[in-house]
Amino acid sequence: MSDKVQVHKIEWLLDSSEVEDAASEVGAVIETKEVSYPYPEGWAEGYSSHTQTSDGMELVRSSHRFFRNVCPPEINVGKFSVKLAEPVFAVTIVHRGSLAISDPSLLPKKTLRMPGLDLFAHIEQYSLEQSFNTKTDLELSALMIPMSQLNILMGEELASSMLNTIGIEKFNSFNPSLKVPPSISNILDDCLDNRLTDKLKALRLHSGVLEYLCSLSLYLDSKVVTLHNKPSRSRAKAVHDHLITIDGKTPTLAGLSKRFGASPNQLNKEFMDEYHESIFSFLTNHRLEQAKYALELGHQPIKVISHTIGYSHVNHFITAFKRKFGLPPGAFRSGLSIDKTDQEIDAWVVRGKWTLVPQQTDQ
Repeated sequence: MSDKVQVHKIEWLLDSSEVEDAASEVGAVIETKEVSYPYPEGWAEGYSSHTQTSDGMELVRSSHRFFRNVCPPEINVGKFSVKLAEPVFAVTIVHRGSLAISDPSLLPKKTLRMPGLDLFAHIEQYSLEQSFNTKTDLELSALMIPMSQLNILMGEELASSMLNTIGIEKFNSFNPSLKVPPSISNILDDCLDNRLTDKLKALRLHSGVLEYLCSLSLYLDSKVVTLHNKPSRSRAKAVHDHLITIDGKTPTLAGLSKRFGASPNQLNKEFMDEYHESIFSFLTNHRLEQAKYALELGHQPIKVISHTIGYSHVNHFITAFKRKFGLPPGAFRSGLSIDKTDQEIDAWVVRGKWTLVPQQTDQ
């Protein structure tokens, strides 16, 4: 692929001029538009779908499958310039894989994107350049809500509070890497069902967006939602969300049981009923996933990574890692050439953390 940056004008995908003619009811879903990515033949397959509603919201889904025996380790997909009709609240989520993005005016340095670190923005236009890491297939979602509509959905006071907590209350502001539990982010990946009729599809989409905004606001307000008085399923979800946000030392089952108001045995049973594995098994697998991303995107020695996530001996870590991923840790070493400053990637071992936390907004 040529090194020359290709500029794509995609305003036509976002043009709302047909909305009033096509939708007679508030919130009706406009026909989804789908665009294929022009990859060189044999490198990859990818598409982006855009679904717009009559009240101005837009849900974007993007999926990319890479043929790793042919394509290079990194693909620059060009620059996408968009000007919107009015300021929007925007969020983009990486569900699988990783990429790097930059914007010449709003985000001049390349910033890594990965699952669990969502990008939020308060903008009216943007010009993003993207590079995809092809070691893993890529799944993305994005949501744009006009600020006027966000104020209607949430109320001006709550909407302003949410933007302030995220760090994007000012116009033309970004938070490129806010840590959000996947249980919240994945709501947007499940709120559009093309099997439904238009009216039901609209209802499902709007209910999903409202559920996402509500869950995000609760998370930002309390950091970790502890639901002591809810059914066991809600408590198991609260434990799950807690486990994927904590840093450092592995928690004990006794400590978790005290925090969530149940005996160790009861808490573990509720968790297994909901997630089909024990708390210890889930946390072990989650930290192995974190280690994999650290290997792909960082340069810490394998021995240091294994110790940081709780393994007493590096050989135990290598055995567990290979059992889970089918390859030794060294096979996942970084192939991306990205300027990793302290602002972009928190050196989690040096600072006593085990997760990658770029530019996280203080809660």
